[in-house]
Amino acid sequence: MEKSTRWGIITLIVGLGVVAALMAMAMAGQEVAQGTAAATPTTAQVIDDPPVAQVNGQSISVNTWAELVRVEQAISSLARVTAPSAEEVLEWMIDGELLLQEAPQDVPGEAQVAAAIADLQAAWGVDEAQVSAALEAANLEWETLADAVSRRLMVAQAQEDVAAAGTPVDQWLAGQRAGAEIVYHAQRMQIVLYALGPTPTPVPQYPVAPDFTLRFASEDRQFSLYDQLAKGPVVLVFFQKCG
Repeated sequence: MEKSTRWGIITLIVGLGVVAALMAMAMAGQEVAQGTAAATPTTAQVIDDPPVAQVNGQSISVNTWAELVRVEQAISSLARVTAPSAEEVLEWMIDGELLLQEAPQDVPGEAQVAAAIADLQAAWGVDEAQVSAALEAANLEWETLADAVSRRLMVAQAQEDVAAAGTPVDQWLAGQRAGAEIVYHAQRMQIVLYALGPTPTPVPQYPVAPDFTLRFASEDRQFSLYDQLAKGPVVLVFFQKCG
């Protein structure tokens, strides 16, 4: 009787041990399952600004491309030249990325960027108010223009560094493009192209007549073109004198 009781107690202890082990395993498995569930998102991640192209693994995002297209359209309207197409802007960005991968540059300072914008205004014959109006019409900020000019300065310096090595930049770029890993995301390109619409037609730029001063035929006084323009529009009519 004592022997059977002893074996019963041993069996009970072993049984409790097995139950405890099974519970521990179950709890450990539940923790692993919970950890896995936490590490795995239940919903797909959404990329707000996916790449439209990639250059040797470096992405050019959709928004960056679309924004630069609008910047080029705005400054082209100020310069009264035909704006580059969106496809041309993307190719410029790819060339710029190749150049900066070969010859990295420091980001220009604010003073250098401001001076470059002032030079552009002088070349376009416009003032700051006109630039602001063009940017506002394109729903852009001054910071966006500054970023674009900053990038231009960096790429221009990279071009100089590449040319200094003895290879013409166009030839160097052709060789780099042949060996680079360039990936285009065609479907995203089409979406952006549709959203941007057609390339705007530039405002025609008419030649400016040089100033001149002439004496009136019937009066003893002079006529200055620029003095008259200050009062309003002037129409110049030329005719051949008879007799």
